[in-house]
Order: sequence, then structure tokens, then C-alpha cells
Amino acid sequence: MKSIKRSVAVVVRKAGAFLIVRRPDDPEDLLAGVWGLPAVTLRDGEDEEAAVVRAGRAKLGVELAVGARLGEKTADRGGYLLRLADYEATVLHGVPAVPQPDHSMTQYTACRYTADPATLAEAAARGSLCAQVFLEDNSKRRLAAGGAAAADDAAATEDRAAAGGGVAAENRPAAGDGA
Repeated sequence: MKSIKRSVAVVVRKAGAFLIVRRPDDPEDLLAGVWGLPAVTLRDGEDEEAAVVRAGRAKLGVELAVGARLGEKTADRGGYLLRLADYEATVLHGVPAVPQPDHSMTQYTACRYTADPATLAEAAARGSLCAQVFLEDNSKRRLAAGGAAAADDAAATEDRAAAGGGVAAENRPAAGDGA
């Protein structure tokens, strides 16, 4: 039986936008250089909410308040199963900044707020579970808020994400990260 690696990603919203981060250009990382959500792998004995708070400190240099759990996906990454959940979070103190000094985990090269969910389409197409969960949740929210027009927009975003194709199990993000 394969081991299960549990991770969380953080959706930090501000004034109608959400925070995205750019992964470093690492030839070993399938998600190198793409925009995604901040994520961490849970430590032994750590619960998801504690990992969200740690992601704020270790990846963004801020204190986060944990919000709603948006969803979860699981994927076979070859040698293990990755189970990742997205959580909403609010910045309590600080301003997100990258990279942070903790080199024991992937540090991002840039961060910014965007209101465009399509920014995550490339990451989702390359197999980023956090981007996939976010886009699915965003589609549900738009459907609930706007009906048919939102459904068409959501389908177009999902089609763009799917256009990049699936990700084979042997192609996986860097082992030290939660994407």
C-alpha cells in the first residue's frame, strides 16, 4: 500500500482578488515557474488548520486566520498518494512577501493578488491539486451567484485548464512541497 502525503493550500482573498505565488524554476519540478496557491505538507501529528497557519508564516511571512475548507483532491504521484485540501484564510498581521528564509521547503519567487481564476489554469492542467480544487470551488460559487452566464464562464475556464492534458503518475511536483 502506498503512503499518503497530506498537504494544504491557502486561498487568501482580498477585495475580490486572491493571492497567487510563482514556483521557482526547478527542472525537477513539474510545476516549475507556474502560478499557484501557497501550500505546505503536513508534519507528523499536525492537523490541517495548524498547517494553514504554518503556511502563512513559513511561505508568506504573515499570520493567517483559518477559514472554510473549500475541498479536497487526491492524486497518485507514483511512489505515494497526495491528498490536498484548500482552505480559505485571512491575513491577520503582515503583508505577504516571498521568498521567506526557510530553505527546508520550496520558497516562491513572486506573489501577487489577482481576480482572474484562469491564472491557475496552467497549474491545474499540469496536475496541481490546489489549483484544481480552487477552480472547481470557484465554478460552484459562480454558478450559485450567476446562473447560466457563470456556467458558461466556468466551463471555459475548466476547458482551458483541461487543454494542457493530464499528468502521468510518474510526473509529479517536487517532493518537499504540497502542490
